[in-house]
Amino acid sequence: MKDRQIEKQELYSQAIKRIHIAFTHFFNDPEKQIEELFRVGIDLFNMDNASYVEVVREKIIVRFIYSTMANGLAEVQMKELPYYGSMAEDAWDSDDILVFEDLTLEHIPEKYKVFLKQNIRSFIHIPVWIFGEKRGIISWSSSKKLNSPLLQEHLQDLVYLISNSFEKVLELKISGEIQNQYREELQKQMEQYIVSEQLNKMGVWYRDAKTNRLTTSKGAVKAIGIPALGDSVSLDEALKFVHPDDALLLESERKESYETGQPYECEFRLTNGEKEVWMLIKGEPVYDEQGELIAVRGTIQNIDEDRKLRQERNQYKALLEEFVRSNPVPVAMFDTEMRYIMVSERWLADYALDISIIGKKHYDVVPGIKEDWKQRHQEALNGKSQNKENDFIQWPDGSFSYISWAVGPWYYPNKEIGGIILYAEDVTNLKEKELKIAAMADQLTRYSQKLEKSNEDLENFASLIGHDLQEPLRKIKAFGDMLKRNLMGKMEGHDLELLERMVNSSERMQDLVNKLLEESKKSTKDNRKNTSVRSVILDVLDDLEIAVKEADAEVEIDLNSSVYATRQELYRLFQNIISNSIKYREDSRKLKIKISDEIVSEETHILIKDNGIGVDKSNNNLLFEFFTRGKEVSGIKGYGIGLAACRDIMVDLNGEIEIFPAENGGTMVKLAFKNDPLKY
Repeated sequence: MKDRQIEKQELYSQAIKRIHIAFTHFFNDPEKQIEELFRVGIDLFNMDNASYVEVVREKIIVRFIYSTMANGLAEVQMKELPYYGSMAEDAWDSDDILVFEDLTLEHIPEKYKVFLKQNIRSFIHIPVWIFGEKRGIISWSSSKKLNSPLLQEHLQDLVYLISNSFEKVLELKISGEIQNQYREELQKQMEQYIVSEQLNKMGVWYRDAKTNRLTTSKGAVKAIGIPALGDSVSLDEALKFVHPDDALLLESERKESYETGQPYECEFRLTNGEKEVWMLIKGEPVYDEQGELIAVRGTIQNIDEDRKLRQERNQYKALLEEFVRSNPVPVAMFDTEMRYIMVSERWLADYALDISIIGKKHYDVVPGIKEDWKQRHQEALNGKSQNKENDFIQWPDGSFSYISWAVGPWYYPNKEIGGIILYAEDVTNLKEKELKIAAMADQLTRYSQKLEKSNEDLENFASLIGHDLQEPLRKIKAFGDMLKRNLMGKMEGHDLELLERMVNSSERMQDLVNKLLEESKKSTKDNRKNTSVRSVILDVLDDLEIAVKEADAEVEIDLNSSVYATRQELYRLFQNIISNSIKYREDSRKLKIKISDEIVSEETHILIKDNGIGVDKSNNNLLFEFFTRGKEVSGIKGYGIGLAACRDIMVDLNGEIEIFPAENGGTMVKLAFKNDPLKY
């Protein structure tokens, strides 16, 4: 039987030999090295499986699994597992090797016995440290219990030996990945630099302090655009092409850089006598270990177009500044950082500021600005314009103001937002005056409504009184005439004289009432509105009821129009026209009066047609003159003022009245009303 010491040496020798093979045979293949180290543990500890997991943010991330059934690294099916309540949690917390030789024993925690269902009877866990930081856990598991006394005695040493090797492999693997990433990033930077040279008209240069020769890249030569300045010239030769007006500035920047050891940059012009180009040069001195200047290196860029663009921007900005400065209202101009660029005098006066605010941030000059205003400023910087008139603002001290404001972006010629322009004016005094005027206007409206109601009441009263007076007077006259006819030949002398005087007095009273009504109706023209013609005609016919019955007249109304006039004006029109139809009826036939309407273009025509004695076409226009009558008919009284009054009413309504013979005898009167009289 072998000596125990010899067995121990063989065990260690076997482990070291296997680890050495893993490192030497597979030095360019980290995953193969990991596989071999897994197998070392499986063979030494008589295990079935091995794995490596990492603990990240309280989750278990499975990186590698080795299975004897697969005879190699197996494909990871579930890459994330819960951390809490797992064996990994105990192994991670212990910072030491965790070994369970037999999960079937009674003293084993219940949470580990669940692995018996997965045919796991023993396992080994050990934390893995990468670059001095605990990173993951190596595990070996088996369906059998650990039963080698020699293995149990040296288990920890062997596990540490394998885990240390495992840590080195992972560190080398990670270092290689980092180097590859660095190389890839460097390659990308180089590619981007080449593209940048082409797009930005720039390149690199290098001056050897010993030879004083200047070497430039192809991009630099192209950016300069002066053939005489090739890719390798002496510094003195290159400086000859610097514009005389810029030479001292460039020399000063270079000298200061050499003295301080700090980088420098300078904008200057290069010229060959025929053309000038603006350049931006950046350089930094390079020193050896003894502090001696050995070289200067840097970049050079053609900024000719950029200078022109900046000049345009500055000119445009200057115009805006002048606009703001001379503006009579409180207005301010800011850059994209909300620094004051220019303000108007009203801004300074209204907000008790002085010109020293230029260059300062608005939020420093006016502390305590509310968040909603800061949001409006930001929205304006994003291109949104806003405004509000008479914005009610309650101040912290309880006072209030009305502010009219507007805020929006200002742009450079290339449509780039350069900042915002803000207008904010305190209009509290104007608003208070406006409110007072509105209150006065409201009060005036109420007075006007009261006056209108009063006028309407007076008109209604006059109309009512006129109607109440006229009807008894008509009846007195009618009964007087009847009494006169019935007693003809039976009365004489004084009795007959009294009766005639009564009839004459009633006629005069009727005339007086009519005149009073006309005067009251003349004052109503300001109360015109769209009025139903039909309703007015019905009122007229009601008042002319006795005359219509006496004439045995038939009146047909075929209209539904409304016209712009007062009821009083329409009443006088139709009262005169219908009265004339009754007066001048033809006794040989039944009197028929038809009233209709028609819409013609922008007018409404009201047609009143009767079958009376008619009018002469030759003198129909004369009928609208005062004291002019149509055909003389015995027994028909009149003064020749009815149609003249109608003409005046229609003229006042901006309308027209015409009269002409009707077909088959009779008379036609046409009233033309404008549908939109306010246009004329």
